[in-house]
Amino acid sequence: MSYENLPKRMRYYLGTIDMEHLKKGENYKKLPKTFVIFLCNFDFFGLGNYTYTFKNMCVETPNLDLGDETYKIFLNTKGTHGNISDDLRAVLKYATDAKSQEAQNLGGKLFDVIKNRVDNVKNDKRMEVKNLTLYQLELERIEQGIEMGIEIGIEQGIEQGIEQGREEEKISSIMAVLDVFDVFDDVEIGRRFGMDVEKVREIRQQHE
Repeated sequence: MSYENLPKRMRYYLGTIDMEHLKKGENYKKLPKTFVIFLCNFDFFGLGNYTYTFKNMCVETPNLDLGDETYKIFLNTKGTHGNISDDLRAVLKYATDAKSQEAQNLGGKLFDVIKNRVDNVKNDKRMEVKNLTLYQLELERIEQGIEMGIEIGIEQGIEQGIEQGREEEKISSIMAVLDVFDVFDDVEIGRRFGMDVEKVREIRQQHE
């Protein structure tokens, strides 16, 4: 995974969340307050903060909040300063060492929720795949597809090559999901990969 692309990944996830919450023609007021939170075992910004919180503000008038209710938060397990609760401190320590006695001692409601969630995922491989694997697989495969498309484009035209690369890598990604993580129906796979359901069914038939 390329860490330098984390801000763009946040942007992608925000867009994906909004698409899942709002159907075509619905009022934008239905969009909920949204948080995208990355828990990092490194200091992405190198300033030593436990947390880095971002929201959309006006460039010309810094105190003017856009009010779109989207928040992007980096949690830094390597942080050294910042005003955070003992509960959040416990979560950061737990992320570094799941057996940390200090984390157990500091932990509160947030810590308990996260620990229980992690325990459930560890005990359920299907849940682990559904919640942690598909997005990463999709993104990395499509990125590889763009690179392949550029190479093909040298001979056949850049634009055509990129599109061909995307399509081939989408098919390859779906094949990988069916081969290793066959826990999604055709509608879900089509939605995740931006592909027509009938095409997904054809790929599944080829795979079988």
